[in-house]
Amino acid sequence: MKMKTHPLRTFAEDTRASVALTFAVMLTTLLIAGGIAVDYSRSLNVHTSLQNDLDAALLAGATQSDKTEEIREVAQMYVADNWRNKFGITGNVEIIVDKPEESVVRGRITVQVPTTLMAIAGVSTVPVSVASEIQMAGQNLEVALVLDVTDSMAGPKIEALKQSATELVERAYENESSRDHVRIALVPFADYVNVGEINRNANWIDVPLDTETTSESCIDNYREVTGTTNCRMETYSYDRDGVTVTGEQQICDYEYGPPTTRCFTTTYYNRWYGCAASRDYPLDVKDEQWEVRVPGAMNVACGTPGMELTNDDAALKQRISEITTFGNTYIPAGLFWGWTVLSQHEPFSTAKGYNELVDGKPIEKIMVLMTDGANTRSPNYVAKNHSGNDVALANSRTAELCTNVKSQQIKVYTVAFDVIDENLKDMLRDCASSPQNFYDAEDATELQAAFANIGANLSPLRIAR
Repeated sequence: MKMKTHPLRTFAEDTRASVALTFAVMLTTLLIAGGIAVDYSRSLNVHTSLQNDLDAALLAGATQSDKTEEIREVAQMYVADNWRNKFGITGNVEIIVDKPEESVVRGRITVQVPTTLMAIAGVSTVPVSVASEIQMAGQNLEVALVLDVTDSMAGPKIEALKQSATELVERAYENESSRDHVRIALVPFADYVNVGEINRNANWIDVPLDTETTSESCIDNYREVTGTTNCRMETYSYDRDGVTVTGEQQICDYEYGPPTTRCFTTTYYNRWYGCAASRDYPLDVKDEQWEVRVPGAMNVACGTPGMELTNDDAALKQRISEITTFGNTYIPAGLFWGWTVLSQHEPFSTAKGYNELVDGKPIEKIMVLMTDGANTRSPNYVAKNHSGNDVALANSRTAELCTNVKSQQIKVYTVAFDVIDENLKDMLRDCASSPQNFYDAEDATELQAAFANIGANLSPLRIAR
């Protein structure tokens, strides 16, 4: 007998079928939506990677040649070696390079990125395009490397600085055209800057004549050492530019002979070794009134002389290799003389004017200030030297010089090297032209990275877009 289906059962079966169909449609929709999100995220990653590689490829090509076809060939090889199989993309990646102007290279890449879940909806690839523009001959650059070479930099730290500065110079001149556009000056500083003994008779510095005086003196009760006893090792410590130095030394008790009369001939020297002190305030923070001369600091050493602006990278690297450490920290000395080598005013004459055009292009002036410690010295205006220890005064002069330098549209980079003093970091951060221009390098590796980053901005080859 044929059973009659109850209407409620029929309704239930129809409902289950409808739910199943609805779930299938929703699942497909969700898969497609999820696939779009996954593939979109993937295409963004590809875009970022492709943009970076196109920038690098054009820079690599423009570094080796100024001919469009040769640039294209080098860039093509660079992408093939570094990117072609990334993200599973296969086939040729075409780089289109054009050079509508002599100083600009433009490149474009378009690739088809295979999809994953979007293929369900019939979309098998997503196009990704990037473009880049390389400035072949950028603005003319004048750069002052103002480098802390105080005693606290002795040892591995000064070697790390010399390596980093050398690599910066090499980066700036890696393209032959750089010589027409980039000039760099070197200003090593501690409590003084060595402006060069050759400038003794210049009209902007006041240096007394070197003198020597000989005199004789006698000691009636002179007792000569005849032996030692009780020799032992004792520890010692002393402050070297804000850093405590400790060690051991031998100490002995001395035995002396009978009193006698001993006469001595002593020669006293008053000499200048190229060290520059400070003019009276406010001229020690200003680039003006050069009829008021800088006093030469007598009877103090101040290390390696600096160099005026030059495009002789070999000479720059040689002078960097000769740097030795000395003295304590007076940051304004470095800032002041770093400013003077970038100024068209006295005392130096190699810098162009702030608003001067060279080959129709303006000059960008840059100062790179690196230090590993806070100010420990200040000016002694009476003695015409930097023998003071008024840290507050030194910090005030530092801040004022930073402001005055930046007022001339000089871009300032600052680098703190192995610095734990947060107040000093704040001062250097404020001195920089922007927070992005301040680098906090905790060790030699980070110092090298900071100088490499700065050096990338010193080449005429730069990413314009």
